[in-house]
Amino acid sequence: MTSASKFHGFTDRDYHIFDLPDFTSRMSAIKASISPKLQQIGDLLTPGLSRLVGGDLYPHVARHVRRTVHPPEETWVAFSRSLRAYKPYIHYRVTIHAEGLRIACFLEDYADEDRPTFTAGLAANTDALARYLAAHPCICSYDLRDGSGRPLCGDSLNAKTLLHLAERLERVKGQHVQFGVPIDRREPAAHDPKAMQEAALSAMESLLPLYRLGAEAGYRL
Repeated sequence: MTSASKFHGFTDRDYHIFDLPDFTSRMSAIKASISPKLQQIGDLLTPGLSRLVGGDLYPHVARHVRRTVHPPEETWVAFSRSLRAYKPYIHYRVTIHAEGLRIACFLEDYADEDRPTFTAGLAANTDALARYLAAHPCICSYDLRDGSGRPLCGDSLNAKTLLHLAERLERVKGQHVQFGVPIDRREPAAHDPKAMQEAALSAMESLLPLYRLGAEAGYRL
């Protein structure tokens, strides 16, 4: 990575961009201030993440091209094993929003390439995955929530709950999957580039079994 593209961290001003109320001003600020930093994060993390998964990954900065009215509440850089696209595949994301960052493993509802593999892998690994998540309570499910609407995290994700998610993936075409590790904007990793790099790669390593469920047919945890 060249000095011209070196990531210097996010600022409070970056997080406040998501408070801008109208579509045009928020999208313009995202493109001007946040998207270039996400590209730098992509360049920064790709080598280590590729080593982690054992194959080449490629960064893709979200463009939000289908949005014309409602401003995005978050934006991200995704890491996919395809150079051309990320949405058809299970992928990693570094997401920024008003409250901080989220390091996630994400499967779109229309991820035709990996959705069947992930669904089968999740159903076959519910017991082992529940034990793994109990040992990693920092990992939260953003599809499985408690009565207050908060994401269920590690020690609340039992085998029955995970099996229910697998069954929904089988039945409900619009079901997507997002497991992630949140980073509050008050934490050093939300601002400091070195702390962010270390926290992101650590979280991505924790999320690796979930990534492999979609990327490797027949994967056993």
